[in-house]
Amino acid sequence: MLPTSTTLPIHIRPGNLQTSSAIDAWVHRKLAGAFRRYGSIMTAVEVHFEDVNGPKHGAADARCVMEARVNGRSPIAVQARAGDLYSAIDAAVRKLDAAIARVVERTDARARRRFRQQLTR
Repeated sequence: MLPTSTTLPIHIRPGNLQTSSAIDAWVHRKLAGAFRRYGSIMTAVEVHFEDVNGPKHGAADARCVMEARVNGRSPIAVQARAGDLYSAIDAAVRKLDAAIARVVERTDARARRRFRQQLTR
């Protein structure tokens, strides 16, 4: 695991793909934005890679699955497929960021609603 500016552990599981330090660095760099926004509530991220078609090549041959562990909530998992691994990682990071934002926004909205209800009592 490469050192990052946060203490959030990133577990990379290459599956049936051969990965390199460049791919590891790419994952860490792409997830840095999510760490800056949600680092205090995230506890871990698992990244899984898979070559969907094996030796055959296709339009969406690489798949990336990311699972984020968020304090007090069920794990949030997303997946993305693309022609190459770097594009699949990019798409999965965007989806993960949006999914975490929805969960956090929903929780914040519920807290605001409860607070307003307590004021009106």
